[in-house]
Amino acid sequence: MFPDLIPSTFESENQGRNKAFTTLMGTVRARRRLAEYLSSTAFVSFTKEQQEVVRFSAMGEAVTANQIRLIAPHFGREGPFNVYQIPNGIAVALARTVGVYKAYHGLVPNKIMAPYMRRKILRQYHKTREDDRMLRLEGLDDLTDEELIKANLVRGMRWTEDAETLRIQLEWWISLGRDPDVPYNTLFWVKPTRYSLKESMKRLPVEQRRQLLGIQHLPESIRGNLETLCETVDTAPSMSEGKPEDADQLVEKLAELNAKTKISDKDIAIQNIQISLGAYLTEPNVKRMFEDIRKSKTVNEYITVTDVIDFIGSETHNSSHVVSTVFDAFDQSSGVKAITESTLISIGARCREASKAHVDVSSQSSPGKQPSEVIAKN
Repeated sequence: MFPDLIPSTFESENQGRNKAFTTLMGTVRARRRLAEYLSSTAFVSFTKEQQEVVRFSAMGEAVTANQIRLIAPHFGREGPFNVYQIPNGIAVALARTVGVYKAYHGLVPNKIMAPYMRRKILRQYHKTREDDRMLRLEGLDDLTDEELIKANLVRGMRWTEDAETLRIQLEWWISLGRDPDVPYNTLFWVKPTRYSLKESMKRLPVEQRRQLLGIQHLPESIRGNLETLCETVDTAPSMSEGKPEDADQLVEKLAELNAKTKISDKDIAIQNIQISLGAYLTEPNVKRMFEDIRKSKTVNEYITVTDVIDFIGSETHNSSHVVSTVFDAFDQSSGVKAITESTLISIGARCREASKAHVDVSSQSSPGKQPSEVIAKN
């Protein structure tokens, strides 16, 4: 009846990409929250040897099946990490990492949603355990590369390794899953990993590292630093380097981590978009942007704030809503308002200044820094 009417389920490419990115970042934050809860609990109730296993897992080092067996008792029925013992917020975070959390679940408070999430988590455990049984019966040797990748990915293990390593990780998982002394819940907190994260990255070609980080989709102006990181990961210092040598250094590092975690997700998002816009809104990029936008305009039409926000969101792979928050801060909140090249260049410069100021303040306020060190850096 209305051939030109866009259906309510229509989703543009940008919207789909932003939705996927938001979901992925939610999972990343959930994993970080679980790691922080695991580390803080281990600091209080684990032995020194068990704490070392948690540290290896948190820092991306290799974790063997025997190391996981060492900490397994804490994840049983009476342990602090039992699905029914953990706090509501941690249960929801675990649901995200297990893969049973949906976006619409966020509409309900954690206190109400947590009991439902706990049941969903346990059902997913049973489903994965049944899949383990089928893999054991069919044999891992006959699995294709795609099947190995999928099996590791579903279990939350590192999936970018070669076929032999993926097969070994699955063997460790299935072996631990059958061990009566290892609660199945353990495997969803600490994953068996054959190599450290640094070794895994070193084994990948540079081009594949770029693909994993999505670098090839970023604007040229902000791509350089990440590409340098990919190319120099072979020479990067080990993650175990810089380990605190005494109790005082450990206290300083914990205080620094506490200070960083006080920053809200919203503050972090605004800081990140400021850095991104500051890097992108250079004079050459702004001129090219205006030339591209004018191609779809008549001679008498002017370029509006909305045109610019949509264009920047597409180029920097950020949602239009996120970009608009920065423009609101610069009194450019009216979408139909005309905007000039000089105004955009000025916004870019101010974003760069704000980002630089934030870095300077963070470095000066970091615990453990002596005044002489801060002055020397400035």
